[in-house]
Amino acid sequence: MDGEYNPFLLTCLVGDEKDNASSTSRSDEENVPVALSLVVRKGDRCTSEPSNLLRIERSKVPDGSRRQKFGICVKGISFSDPKMAVRIVEWIELLFLLGADRIIFHYYNIAEEIREVLNYYHGKDMLEFKSITWGGLYSM
Repeated sequence: MDGEYNPFLLTCLVGDEKDNASSTSRSDEENVPVALSLVVRKGDRCTSEPSNLLRIERSKVPDGSRRQKFGICVKGISFSDPKMAVRIVEWIELLFLLGADRIIFHYYNIAEEIREVLNYYHGKDMLEFKSITWGGLYSM
């Protein structure tokens, strides 16, 4: 499948990882992004207020409180490149570190290595994954 139906897995470096040349260390608060915007080509920069600016809000859990449980529902993915398995593991682990209790993946076509990753987390009762298909003209 080409074009608008392809999923994208995005990552970005934050703080000192991004600025390896930085000799001064910054606090964790200073390393946290306050907004995110996507551009089409590497190296492109926004010269005015971006139209797709997503503000990032952080809220702290009060002492003695517990975060509410939440799950992540992943739109249909189609990753045939087996090398994506490592990126998927990193992303899944990050979601759990951020407090997700359950992840539900929907997929069209995935490499066997990715299926093995999903099976691993499914076996630990942390993840569900379901095969889906395109309807109508887009049926596989």
